[in-house]
Amino acid sequence: MRVRKVVLPCYFQDDVVAPPSSMSAGLSHRVKWSHVTALGVQVEAEFVDRVTMVNYPLVPTDVSLEVSELRLSDSGVYRCEVTHGLHSNQDTANVPKPPTKREVMKPKPSEPKTREVMTQTTTTVR
Repeated sequence: MRVRKVVLPCYFQDDVVAPPSSMSAGLSHRVKWSHVTALGVQVEAEFVDRVTMVNYPLVPTDVSLEVSELRLSDSGVYRCEVTHGLHSNQDTANVPKPPTKREVMKPKPSEPKTREVMTQTTTTVR
């Protein structure tokens, strides 16, 4: 079974007080998602049309990122950074490398190899 998409969680607490009628309440933050690789931080064009912040701006404190049409190169660490004025917070999420076919087929050492045996019982009614 191939995973088609993944959601990377990122939430923040909004301490900015805005009038309830203000549509910009919570939208004054700058959000930056980055894919952190061995080569450094990358914001690549290959993510265009494959990523979205699924709940933002409807839930202004939820900037979780959905990556669709997953590729092997998408595995790794992602950093979510939320900035408001001079204050900045960040967190990371991991997209694990998908297992190879060989890894999926091998039983885990802790799992004993079992075989289902079906038995048939015949009852004679007289």
